[in-house]
Amino acid sequence: MVLLTRTSLDVALAIGERIRATIASTTFAGELGCKVSITVSIGISQFGRDGRTIDALLRSADERLYHAKSQGRNRVAIV
Repeated sequence: MVLLTRTSLDVALAIGERIRATIASTTFAGELGCKVSITVSIGISQFGRDGRTIDALLRSADERLYHAKSQGRNRVAIV
């Protein structure tokens, strides 16, 4: 989880995309010297728009994470 205080949804989306792209373009060392590439899916929620409690925000971000995965993975979802 990344918590961005006082950040607009557009900026949060840009940061999420930067994180996603960096991870997708990085090769990691696997077992026996094999190189491994991974991807991530990210769900973004916003205080106020998606609730005013940590539980509501986490639930919203989790729903968006699964939406991103269902849309083909390696994505950032804000809706």
